Amino acid sequence: MVRMGFLTGDVNQSRAVSLADLGMTNAQLSQPLTTLNYLNDVNANGALTVADKAIINSNLTRRLPAP
Repeated sequence: MVRMGFLTGDVNQSRAVSLADLGMTNAQLSQPLTTLNYLNDVNANGALTVADKAIINSNLTRRLPAP
């Protein structure tokens, strides 16, 4: 059996949504979407906007259980 987890807003893939995720996305706002920053597009609409920040903010402190 393979266990897999997904956490909306965890853009740095640390298994938790934190201020670091919010900061990373904030730094990319209004930038073109690239292979380096696509994880910051949390709502997958093709643009880095304040809506992405809002999703991360609403998920702050959530984390995946230990593997």
